[in-house]
Amino acid sequence: MDTDEAQSRIREPFRWKRGLLFAALVIVPVAIQQWPWEFVPLRWQYPREIRRGQRIVRTIDRFKTAKGRLPSMQELGSALPIDDWPCSTCYEPRGASYSLVVGAGWDYLIWYDPQTREFRRDP
Repeated sequence: MDTDEAQSRIREPFRWKRGLLFAALVIVPVAIQQWPWEFVPLRWQYPREIRRGQRIVRTIDRFKTAKGRLPSMQELGSALPIDDWPCSTCYEPRGASYSLVVGAGWDYLIWYDPQTREFRRDP
């Protein structure tokens, strides 16, 4: 066996391992974070926000059943525990319907659609 042939056999696995290590440490975490997770249900993606939104919706429904109208922002705030208070721009009654935002980030919005009674993510 020639020494040049032995050195080339030793170097190839190291290049392959180095590339695999780079992919595992850099490419895979970025791909996982940036990958579109639309196939995962919203309640799994944002469990805390959805549970909080469900509590707010139940409170709104109870108030509407009892009083025959939607609560104002102040009435909703006093009916909810402090941890569930929606922000002043997150709840807006509009006649017989309302808009409710339960979570937001710099690039997304999670809102409740009272017509379909589902939580949605936008965009």
